[in-house]
Amino acid sequence: MLNNILNCFHLANKDEINKGKLWYLEARNICKNISKETNTPFIVVCGVMAALSPQNYWEQNIKDCKAYILDSNYSPATYGQFKRKAEDIIIMDNPTVKKVCNVLNGQKITRFFLNIYSRRHNVVTIDRHAIAIYHGTKEHNFKYTPKRVAKIREEYKKAAKIIGVKPYQLQAITWVTWKRLTKEVA
Repeated sequence: MLNNILNCFHLANKDEINKGKLWYLEARNICKNISKETNTPFIVVCGVMAALSPQNYWEQNIKDCKAYILDSNYSPATYGQFKRKAEDIIIMDNPTVKKVCNVLNGQKITRFFLNIYSRRHNVVTIDRHAIAIYHGTKEHNFKYTPKRVAKIREEYKKAAKIIGVKPYQLQAITWVTWKRLTKEVA
């Protein structure tokens, strides 16, 4: 399965490689802008962005994050449980990385938060796209167990080491490439 990740990377064009390498930095900058625009702590914005991300298109995720911070009656394009997590982060006293991670409490969204919040966290976000890339197919019957996701995460780390990029960069590069290859918009 490591080869599937490497193959996807090797199908990336220069623009996709550059975009993927900078993807989380750009996401971080978007969160910084929302933080300034809404007068909301940066850590809170990153947490809300992650909480509202499941099954959400990136552009919609950005819109939902800002709108929900400004108006708790806004209905984001995600499941109710994730809206509640976002709300818990917004009302959190003295937010810290540990507190936000405890509220998020999910493998994908916690690592997504960490990848956006700071480059010092050497974690990789395993979402449905990363799983599809790992399996080499858009359609799969993968059961999300912590053990299986951890294995995929380790394979991304191995592949990143082979290629010479950070694991979160490889995940973003392959995500951008996979979207083109499968004509997905998410």
